Amino acid sequence: MADKPILGDPIKDLKWFLVILAAIWFVWFLTGGPARYETTRGILLKPPSPLSTGETYGNLPDVKLKVPETLNIFLSGNRVVLGTRTNLKSAAPEREYIEIVGVSDTPVDITGWRLAGTKGVSAVIPKGVRLFTAGQVNQMNDIYLGKGDRAIIVSGDSPIGVSLRINACSGYLAQFQTFIPKINNICPSPLANDTLKNNPLNSSCLNYIDKMTSCTTPVSALPTNLGAACHEFILTHTTYNACVSDNKNSANFYENEWRVYLSKKEELFGSHDTIKFYDKDDNLIGTYIY
Repeated sequence: MADKPILGDPIKDLKWFLVILAAIWFVWFLTGGPARYETTRGILLKPPSPLSTGETYGNLPDVKLKVPETLNIFLSGNRVVLGTRTNLKSAAPEREYIEIVGVSDTPVDITGWRLAGTKGVSAVIPKGVRLFTAGQVNQMNDIYLGKGDRAIIVSGDSPIGVSLRINACSGYLAQFQTFIPKINNICPSPLANDTLKNNPLNSSCLNYIDKMTSCTTPVSALPTNLGAACHEFILTHTTYNACVSDNKNSANFYENEWRVYLSKKEELFGSHDTIKFYDKDDNLIGTYIY
């Protein structure tokens, strides 16, 4: 007779299963249990840079993209933007200009930057004069744009021979020279400084000066009834250099505008062009298409 198969004890087998399961749980708990890395991070590895978001794998960071308010953005490390005034469709170099505006808390040196169009012609931003003095050789320095400072870059020659920073008295320069675009023609009154303390004037003289056109040096004879003292005061204090001397220490003397001249004899850009900006090391730092 064949032997019958020997069957295990079900109760005994269940006990051994429970013992083994308990042992596995005990080992798992000793090695970290619910605090194990895989429990909180998942079983996948963190992706290598640059795919990593820097956050927990699988959770995207909250990225807020700033959309420019205008397409006329000039990118230079977020330091300078294109301004609102341009005239790039003029065939005359003295009327062709573009404006850039500083947006950095740290002033940016733009001297040495090069502008180039698709015509193959380029020009380099020169040095300028911070405080221009008429009738003498002026010191030239690099042009820096601080936050809010503007530079109107003109392709042609300067009407006074140099690039310069505009000040409260620059309107006097426009009496005999043409600036495009026009510069501010509101200058400090000759009566609005301490010079009157040492120059007492009669009422007729004061009234005459009040009615004079701002930023204007008289080019015709003054009325004889004003008197010699009035004549001398007017001729002494209504010139560009005199205005600068009387007002250069005032808080609002300097304006946040430069006039920069590239001294080209022909237009730099076409009526529709791409302007490329290069820094001193000839690195491309911005492109403007119009």
